[in-house]
Amino acid sequence: MMRNLIIVILLFIGSVSAQTYTPATGNLFIPDSMMLGTSANSTWIEAITAGSIVVKVEGTELIMDGNPHDFSPPASFDTAKFYVDATLGSDANSGSNADTAWQTITHIEQYATSPGFDPGDTIYFRRGEVWGMDSVWQILSSGDATGNVVYDGDSWGAGAKATIRATGTGGVSGIGFSIVRIVDVRYVTFQNFIVDGDNQVGKWGIMVGGNVDTQGQPEQNDEHHITIQDNEIENIGDTDSYNNAITLRCDEDTISDVTILRNHIHDVSSHGITVYATAMQYGGDSNATTQNTYIGYNTLTDFHLALGEAGSGIMITRQSDSTVIEYNSIINSAANFCLVIMPHNESGTSMVTQNVTIRYNYIKNYGGGFAALYFSPDNGITEALFYNIYGNLIWADGVGTTSTRAVYFQMRGTCDYTGSIINFYNNTVISTYYAALEETMNGTFNIRNNILYNIGAISFLRAMYSSVGTLTHSNNLYFSNHSGDFISVDGTGYDATEIPGWEATAEVTDPTFTVEFSNLNLQAGSDAIDGGVAVAGYTTDYDGVAVGSPPNIGAKETTE
Repeated sequence: MMRNLIIVILLFIGSVSAQTYTPATGNLFIPDSMMLGTSANSTWIEAITAGSIVVKVEGTELIMDGNPHDFSPPASFDTAKFYVDATLGSDANSGSNADTAWQTITHIEQYATSPGFDPGDTIYFRRGEVWGMDSVWQILSSGDATGNVVYDGDSWGAGAKATIRATGTGGVSGIGFSIVRIVDVRYVTFQNFIVDGDNQVGKWGIMVGGNVDTQGQPEQNDEHHITIQDNEIENIGDTDSYNNAITLRCDEDTISDVTILRNHIHDVSSHGITVYATAMQYGGDSNATTQNTYIGYNTLTDFHLALGEAGSGIMITRQSDSTVIEYNSIINSAANFCLVIMPHNESGTSMVTQNVTIRYNYIKNYGGGFAALYFSPDNGITEALFYNIYGNLIWADGVGTTSTRAVYFQMRGTCDYTGSIINFYNNTVISTYYAALEETMNGTFNIRNNILYNIGAISFLRAMYSSVGTLTHSNNLYFSNHSGDFISVDGTGYDATEIPGWEATAEVTDPTFTVEFSNLNLQAGSDAIDGGVAVAGYTTDYDGVAVGSPPNIGAKETTE
């Protein structure tokens, strides 16, 4: 839907006074930055004389003083703002300004279908207002490469961010699923909302894609360039059900180029953020995959409240390719895992989770879960996997639970990881009971420049690999508070005096954190300072500080 715009342009040169024209159809004021002109705008700006004039854009003509001129308007001109007010709005209004706001999400859905929003359009929801959702809000209008369709809950009005709150399980099958569903669209931004599940049974938070059996039409179809940012997602599910806060779920086709940024997720029954293809046994297509997913700067706390279900802060599984997970804070007292990567084998077909980068995250599990960072491919995976994990702070407090690891790479059943490459470097890993790092995968596992710190009662590093696998290691710092073997490698144990014979560049000493478990900067004189080896591509540490030459061991360059 193209719009003819009435544009009021105000220019002031010297002491010239402007005469203002106010068209009945409304005004669009051009910001100073555009009036000064860029190379793209300079042609038409130079044609405008001093004073106040009215121009009308009609196709590619500029009507000025009654005479047509050639004109190519910037794409940003063909945008609109819409307003939604749950209390004072009316769906009979135009929605084009704050005084004529719409009222309901149902009307937003109808307008999105016909006539539809245009690229660059923004739909503002009034702050301090609450919209109840008994069913699923389907977001159905696409933008394009010139601009996203933007839904915003924090730029108009006063008070808390606009709230979308579940008022029942809703959904097609009666079990609800998502409060917000972004489906069969491209170039959409959903930002600055509170999405409140109100602890409704079976109610999920935000879903991209999804399954028609529970969400209704349309089917999942090639969603891409979707941004979910600056939202608070809370109270998702109850203590007895499986529910997720943000989910990317491809059933039929690809979901690609999704950004999940700066969201605060808390009080969730199962998973905070999940990225996966639907299992074929539940109707998923073997070609369905997620690609180029970015998950950054999110805060996730208090997930896995339904202790009888699986739970994690972030889970990437089934047919996902090229995922970056960085600068997230994932803290929990109950989850099985804080961050889990799980390739699957479905009906004999491998659904591989591939090319994952995990960097600069703070990951802490202090409730006795299975592992803080967990890699657990399903039985029968035979493809080569490629993962890079660096610059993270990873802490597991087992609270006496013997199964709690900080980092666990697990070999399962008939899996064969020959050709896989796992790079694990410049991480600070702490465990208060079991293994700081346990690795049972074949393939090539590279560990360099890590602090592996354990104050528990069991050996804290186990790298057990098959004869076809390779473990490479250098410049790590190992510390434990107990005697006996610090390390077990392929059935051979090494105590503190034997480790240098196994790894000549190792440090076997206390890294001397500034404050144990709260300030992980290194104290001056720590043997971890300048103890690492250069790693290609590793240029800044957890805090964004440039790494030295050589770098420190661990995730921190800062010393105190």
